[in-house]
Amino acid sequence: MRGTSGEYFDWKKFMILNRRNLGLVVTLALAGGILLSVLFYLKESVWGAAETYRSAYLYHITFDREQVDNIHDYYNDYTWNDVLDSDKIAGVAAGRLGDFTKEEIGKATTIPTMSDIRFIWVYAEDETPENATRIQEAVAEALAQFGDETEGFDGIEIWDK
Repeated sequence: MRGTSGEYFDWKKFMILNRRNLGLVVTLALAGGILLSVLFYLKESVWGAAETYRSAYLYHITFDREQVDNIHDYYNDYTWNDVLDSDKIAGVAAGRLGDFTKEEIGKATTIPTMSDIRFIWVYAEDETPENATRIQEAVAEALAQFGDETEGFDGIEIWDK
């Protein structure tokens, strides 16, 4: 084989001169492959978390026009997650489902950062898609009830699933 300078490359001489280093390189490559295989196995089987399914609904909030200033001050991006975890929503949803506690509903549901105070996304996450949907539907009923019963709201309805 010719090199860039036009001379022939002597592979036999190269292997003889580097036989000590070649064994080290092969040994390290095998050890690295075994180590990475063990780490991959541990990640996938032992450390791996269960799959999580998400049900996402977009809600439209209609505020009472006569009390709009007071309500906008309280129900904002920072307080909706606290309201979602309260007895009025998570507690009511847990009561409707029966097999979940208020704390489990609160842990399973989140509201991400909002860009418009009139719209909120609610995420319900669980290890099974059926439970994620059941939690979301119970929260939807609780939010609708919350919108009807709480001063300052005309209603809260589902806009998108």
